[in-house]
Amino acid sequence: MLQRHTFGREIKDLVKMSLPSSLFRRARFLKRLSIYYRMETSDLIQRDMDAGVDCIFLSKSIRLRLPDDALAHNVFRTMAFEAGEWRSFLELADGCRALVDVGASGGFFSALFVASRTSPVQVLSIEPDSPSQVVLANVRDRNLSANAEWHIDARAVGEPANVEFVSSGYGVARSLSPMSDASTERTAAKNGRPFARVVVECAPLQHICKERGIVPDLLKIDIEGMEWNLVQSSLDWLSTLRPRMHLEVHPPFIRRQHGDPLLLLKNLAKIGYRPFDGKSWDSIFKRANNDSNFHLDLIGQV
Repeated sequence: MLQRHTFGREIKDLVKMSLPSSLFRRARFLKRLSIYYRMETSDLIQRDMDAGVDCIFLSKSIRLRLPDDALAHNVFRTMAFEAGEWRSFLELADGCRALVDVGASGGFFSALFVASRTSPVQVLSIEPDSPSQVVLANVRDRNLSANAEWHIDARAVGEPANVEFVSSGYGVARSLSPMSDASTERTAAKNGRPFARVVVECAPLQHICKERGIVPDLLKIDIEGMEWNLVQSSLDWLSTLRPRMHLEVHPPFIRRQHGDPLLLLKNLAKIGYRPFDGKSWDSIFKRANNDSNFHLDLIGQV
């Protein structure tokens, strides 16, 4: 994960300017009460178990040890306490034993999968960004359990090629235009990280999985629009295997790569996928025409 659409932030700024500052602060506090509650609950479990200060608890049975990197440490805490996506991920992951985490970044979802399993599991974390790989290796070392086999692969997913990416120092995106590259450079500056251009080897997902000896029953995919390349280069494999899929869809980024987000979703429907929450495909197809990113939990039809 590297960038997010700014429309929501613009709305928030507009509301902030329209309200008296004291009222806005109260509204923000009330909105964050549930976040503070989750943080306090984690701290209480941490103290009760004398678990040290380098970890967080999502429940009494799910502990994540945090990365040493300060930026990644804060990202992990935000994902744990402010975002609810991990809950839907765990619901989808119920009964799964082999995760391929495509666009793993620092490895939050990889570590969450390992921490939430009691039976033997396999994890393959795919992350082409070198600074993120350092964090990912640290997170793996801190969260690896005796029943987990956890590998890291430094390639990107897509048709075989060497492709130019830009790195913000914690996350990469494909180099598509001077404007998008400048946005990545600003993100790097904001985070106090070096901006870099890198050439990354791409390979189809099925080839990477075969080389690593993993047959996934669960995919987590968050790759800044390259989900188009992943699906198009792996349709036959996905059709045969049909692993569950926790997918982040980036319509504007897909279009910048000359892809079609609507066709992406229709192809997944065509090979037998359906929304995990029971919603109709028609309601989701409409979202492909917007500019907001969204995530989908998908399962293969029996």
